[in-house]
Amino acid sequence: ADVLGLNIYGAKVDASFGKFSCMAQYAYVTTAKDNAAGDSLVGQEIDLKAAFEVAPKTSLFVEYGYVIAGDDNMLLTTKAEDAQEVVCGLTTSI
Repeated sequence: ADVLGLNIYGAKVDASFGKFSCMAQYAYVTTAKDNAAGDSLVGQEIDLKAAFEVAPKTSLFVEYGYVIAGDDNMLLTTKAEDAQEVVCGLTTSI
């Protein structure tokens, strides 16, 4: 079996306003070579994150990720579907 490498192109933006910070990023993923069906697009991903510092070195955050499935299903037997997730939590460093 031929192993298909990945090409990932993307952009990321970070911004901070006092105790509030946010991030947005986008990725476009293709295989290095077309698969047997002539497809190379694995998918696209959009990530958004917002955080608020509640104490020194401690922040509450919420993050959203959305994956748009492409034509290349990376050798799966069924068509890949779009996926999304929301994560929230607390980060701290000691």
